[in-house]
Amino acid sequence: MNSYKPLLISSKKKTIIEVLRDLLNNKNLILQFTIKDLKTSFAQSILGASYFVISPLIQSVVLTFFVEIVIKKGELNWNSFYFFLVSMTIWNFFFNIVSKSSALFLVNRKYLVKLYFNRLTLFVAAINVCLITFFINLVILIIFGYSFSLIYDFDYSINLKFLFITPLLIFLIFFSSGLGLIMASLSIRYRDIIYGIAYILQLIFFMTPVVVTLNEFSAGLKSFFLLNPLTGALEVFRWIFIDGYNANFDYLFYNISTAVLIIFLGLWLFTISDKKIADVI
Repeated sequence: MNSYKPLLISSKKKTIIEVLRDLLNNKNLILQFTIKDLKTSFAQSILGASYFVISPLIQSVVLTFFVEIVIKKGELNWNSFYFFLVSMTIWNFFFNIVSKSSALFLVNRKYLVKLYFNRLTLFVAAINVCLITFFINLVILIIFGYSFSLIYDFDYSINLKFLFITPLLIFLIFFSSGLGLIMASLSIRYRDIIYGIAYILQLIFFMTPVVVTLNEFSAGLKSFFLLNPLTGALEVFRWIFIDGYNANFDYLFYNISTAVLIIFLGLWLFTISDKKIADVI
């Protein structure tokens, strides 16, 4: 019996619910795009998959050197290295999703002008690739945590706190992919947004206490940083992986509400621009 269902293309603008329902029917396409993105990431690469292992380690070493020796005039501190490794693991996950998803329409232009498919599959595939790299970094983080616990004799174990990783990832996917959807949708008509993504991410980096703790700021600056949803995610991640870390959850409900608002705003802009992509891009 033939189970083929014809694809109906209509000029009627789809609702967010219809777009998401259609996305669930394109699981095979998402898988193919994910495999393609993974192969593209490793194609003609010297380091290959090892890049995802080396990158956060190099970032943490550089931050440890500059913060501890150049700025604080102290000495190398492995506790600081682990602190930066925790921070950069969650920052890189956010950075990768925003940077990849923001440029998806222009990078995949050749598919968009010739083929009709649910364009959200491109975003889901990009998130899948970022999740894979995050879990690679997570394994490295756990290995270093156990190693340092043996060397410096402190308690480090996988406990109930690790259960918060899943809702934390959902929160970050909402927030970062929402930002990516907004910038990708706007970049269809305003191309200079693509060139400004790097500067926007640099600005977000300096508006997030990635290399310092919130306790080093005054009450006013602390509240300013906590308005950034990424700060809330960073605080939760540090609380999970750093024993005795005094996290600040004052603005957590606000951060969650902002992330939900951002993802719905991104989806709304996507539904508006979806019909115009092939013509404008």
